[in-house]
Amino acid sequence: SSVRDRRILPMLFDVSVKRVSVGAVPQDLSSIAWAVATSRTRDPSVHALLAKVSAEATRKVDEFVPQDIAMCAWAYAKVAARDAELL
Repeated sequence: SSVRDRRILPMLFDVSVKRVSVGAVPQDLSSIAWAVATSRTRDPSVHALLAKVSAEATRKVDEFVPQDIAMCAWAYAKVAARDAELL
């Protein structure tokens, strides 16, 4: 990861939780999930953010294109997160 101070990512994830539902489209949601997974951060903030992404994705699932679905599926698998309703 290119972020040198590992304390910054949990703070960014906490802020992101509050912003996800403000106009996020499926591509935003899948990109956020991908970014979280590739950050390799193992912190409670990761699961809080992915839970918020899941909630929004569930509401907008009809708007997702295959690439958005694939990115989300990969990201959740990468961090071993599960959302029974989204599955």
